Amino acid sequence: MQQAERGQETSRARESAEEQKPSQPKASPQPSAQGLQVGGRAQLRPGVKALNIRSGPGVRYRPVGYALPRDVLVLQSGPKMVGSSPWYAILNETRRVKGWVNGRYLTPRPGS
Repeated sequence: MQQAERGQETSRARESAEEQKPSQPKASPQPSAQGLQVGGRAQLRPGVKALNIRSGPGVRYRPVGYALPRDVLVLQSGPKMVGSSPWYAILNETRRVKGWVNGRYLTPRPGS
């Protein structure tokens, strides 16, 4: 019983120490390997004719809309890695649809 109490005390001490750590400043958004950046605008990569916009990050989520080559996509958050694919929460400004898209099919929009 004493070992259990010591274990709980050790656990509480660790939690207390973690709570007292100073908070780290938030990092500014960094461009991804493809040059995509949260807050920036993107479009479909050349050769991609259409892209599903999904309700969550990954193909297991249902489509809620789509994007076409000339659509303007605003990157709202991400990337969230699902397997080896980066997924971004986006707003399709052209069609007024919010959802998630696979970042492999995006490229930064010129002039953004």
